[in-house]
Amino acid sequence: MKILHDCIHIRYRQIEGFLRALSKYIPNIKAPSFSQIRRRAIKIEIPLPKTLKESNEDFVIAVDSSGVKVANRGEWIRHKWKVRKGWIKVHIAVDVNTKEVVSVEITDESVGDGKMLPSLVEKAEKNKGKKPNKAIADG
Repeated sequence: MKILHDCIHIRYRQIEGFLRALSKYIPNIKAPSFSQIRRRAIKIEIPLPKTLKESNEDFVIAVDSSGVKVANRGEWIRHKWKVRKGWIKVHIAVDVNTKEVVSVEITDESVGDGKMLPSLVEKAEKNKGKKPNKAIADG
């Protein structure tokens, strides 16, 4: 279900409908509700360490973040009533040599890059199995 949602961009409600239709043909499948699908998908973690190349060489990470708007839905209402809707901020650490993502954190727009740096370095160390020699980051 998580692969359908993340890779093919099928919404959870569409997955629910698909499973209900499938359950008509395969009686042993019971379709979970939208909220149950969503709760289960959120708990699933993609195992990042298994995707990384193994190497004994030292590595350097580059850290940066970017803001992502949650949705455009209701944008004119927010504009009219001067209501500010928040952003999601994605903090990423990348191995400079292999260009692999070694750690990811998601926060709201109020969290700065400097505050997330220790956490990103710790996760990179855990995922790669060794400590990075250097971390490159902006301001």
